[in-house]
Amino acid sequence: TALAENHPNLLASRHQLAGAYLADEKAIVILKKVVEMYETLPEDHPGRLALQHVLACVNLRDGEPERAVAILEVVVRNAEALPEDRLNRLVSQDELARAYLNAGQVKKAVAMLEDVVRIRKAQPEDDMNRLSSQHYLACAYLAENVVEMMAKVVQKGPRRLVS
Repeated sequence: TALAENHPNLLASRHQLAGAYLADEKAIVILKKVVEMYETLPEDHPGRLALQHVLACVNLRDGEPERAVAILEVVVRNAEALPEDRLNRLVSQDELARAYLNAGQVKKAVAMLEDVVRIRKAQPEDDMNRLSSQHYLACAYLAENVVEMMAKVVQKGPRRLVS
């Protein structure tokens, strides 16, 4: 017998299949369909949030950071009900900050990553998640400084660039 379109086992299987297809365009089509089915669940349902997180990562990978930001902002807002040091919450915040960076929203990325790095100081110094957050924060600081330096160059005028 066929399973109902919103049967948990069918949804889980499609989620797994989409993960296997991540290197392929088919992933987004499958993920979007599964997300639509999960939309019948509460916004803060862990399965729905996990799937939205994966869809946002695919959008980010495919060069669509604005879509990733829109999705991850919902995920992070719902994750705020979790303890601040909960791994799911921190991973989603990391990913949202990375999406902010890719979308050119550097100040938002810096603010979020500073908070995540502060929370992750409780983890061992060699913890991969802690190191990853620190890496992204360093990238955000670099991007922030580049933007500030370019603004100064433009402000001083193009004549200065050729001298």
